[in-house]
Amino acid sequence: MRAVHLAAGVLLLLAAGCASDGGEAVDIAVIELLGPSGSDPGEVPHFEWSPIDDAAEYGVVVQDAGGAALWAWRGGETDVWFGGLSRERPAGMAGPVVGEGATWRAIAFDEEGHVVAVSAEGTLGSG
Repeated sequence: MRAVHLAAGVLLLLAAGCASDGGEAVDIAVIELLGPSGSDPGEVPHFEWSPIDDAAEYGVVVQDAGGAALWAWRGGETDVWFGGLSRERPAGMAGPVVGEGATWRAIAFDEEGHVVAVSAEGTLGSG
């Protein structure tokens, strides 16, 4: 359930932009996406991004080619395999897969859970 709330919250954040409690726009840092790279990340990509100084946790949101939330994750690392594993999924193990044209973003949160950085949209395969 936490993944669904993260995905919904990030999608709202990205649609509305960031605002402070006073309603003013807030500048936030940009996260550099490091991987997956290339035009064929496979069905179970390994996501990597640059660390952000003020970040306590990170989130990843993957959307399908139509823009619907497909998968989300939140944790302290700066990399994660699709499906939430800390390493490549073992052969024969079931789990979610990424379809062609999917996209992803990384989000950084501070100790209080406020967004401090967001990446540009990364693409997964040709769309």
